[in-house]
Order: sequence, then C-alpha cells, then structure tokens
Amino acid sequence: DLPGGGVFADILTRELAEALLEEPGWLRYRAQSYFFKADHNASGSVDKLKARRVSSRLATELGLSGSQSFAELDMVQEMKRRGYAQGEPGEGRPPWSLDESAFVRCFGWTLSRAVGRPE
Repeated sequence: DLPGGGVFADILTRELAEALLEEPGWLRYRAQSYFFKADHNASGSVDKLKARRVSSRLATELGLSGSQSFAELDMVQEMKRRGYAQGEPGEGRPPWSLDESAFVRCFGWTLSRAVGRPE
C-alpha cells in the first residue's frame, strides 16, 4: 500500500509523491492521470498553459508556497531545460508542448525536484 491515501487519492501528498518515485509503474499511472486531466480537449498534448496549470496544482497539493516554490516546479522550464517540445506549429502540435510520453518523463523529474530528490 502506498501512503498518503494511495495512488487513487484525489490529492497528491508529499508522502505519496515520495513513494511514487520508488514505484515506476504507479508513477507512470499517476503522471498519465495528470496528463489526461490537463489535456481536457483530447488534443494529445499538453502545451505551456496546461503545463503551468499542472505545476500550480502540484505546488498546491504538495503544500509548497511562494513564487520560488512554483518556479522550482515549473514544467515549462523543465521542458526547455531538457530540450523537449521544441516542435514548430506546422508539425501538427503547438510549439512547446508535450505528448503523453514526454509529459510522463517530465512529471517524474518535476516530482523529484518537488520532494528534493536528486534526479
């Protein structure tokens, strides 16, 4: 059993976040659930605006406060830092967007930073 209400809990606690980082299958599941919530129009990608909403939600759920905490969880900055989502508008998706696979990886990195774990 995972702490913090388990993987199906509505709110992601710090304890659950730490446990998910030790369970790749459940981490992927949880990341996918955030992806599908963020991709509310089923476009198959999460753009900058949607990624910032995910970052904001993570910061709130994990009890982080202040702009510094949000900046540390900013998935858009993580996307840029990792070299993801540099597509052009003519490639079928908006620039600076993540498909599901890239989002799952970025979610894991972001969660690691949120709980202060080395990547």
